[in-house]
Amino acid sequence: MDKYAFQCGYCTPGIIMATKALLDKNPHPDSDEIKEALSGNFCRCISQYHVFEAIGEVVGKVGK
Repeated sequence: MDKYAFQCGYCTPGIIMATKALLDKNPHPDSDEIKEALSGNFCRCISQYHVFEAIGEVVGKVGK
């Protein structure tokens, strides 16, 4: 919510599933690993940049 990562909801299920799979495999991914894990999801609202920031904040990688 703080990063405005949720918009229309069209891509949200895939993003949630891809993020869960990534974090199960690697609890502390870097920015490139997050982008790679979500590369199969297409956000029509162009909020994927917010999603990357939100996931980065959750895993403590913002600004690193």
